[in-house]
Amino acid sequence: MSSAPILKKSVAPRQPAARPASHSNVQRASFQQERWLVDVPVTALSEHSAWSPTGSWQGMFDCAIWLHTPAGLAHPVQLSLKYIDNGGEKIIHIDRCHPGTHRTVLLNGSFGLSVNGRVRDMGLYLLGITDPEIVVEEWHMTPQQRRSR
Repeated sequence: MSSAPILKKSVAPRQPAARPASHSNVQRASFQQERWLVDVPVTALSEHSAWSPTGSWQGMFDCAIWLHTPAGLAHPVQLSLKYIDNGGEKIIHIDRCHPGTHRTVLLNGSFGLSVNGRVRDMGLYLLGITDPEIVVEEWHMTPQQRRSR
């Protein structure tokens, strides 16, 4: 009788919440589940007065998102911004919501963004849930200090 082959190498599952924490407002997520909500256009960053297309810069932003949750929330959720710059992948936690029967959820907050070089990808994610029935009704991300025109 032949034995089953032994797996010598393994491929780790993608863990998008595990991001390097290079500064204080970037943290590692403790949630195992996530749901992508929206892509944030990288051009939204260029509206900030401190923005630099290739250098390092820091700025404060306000973000809000309204979600329609037809079945309510059975678990707490957390709104997070994930982005990739020259320093790697990062995550910033913006707001949390407790479970409940609410049908509409507003998650919002102000956060500091520290960018190292060019941002290649950015999006808002809901951590703690993968429910496909949650619908984004409206969202915005605006700089607290706008570039003068």
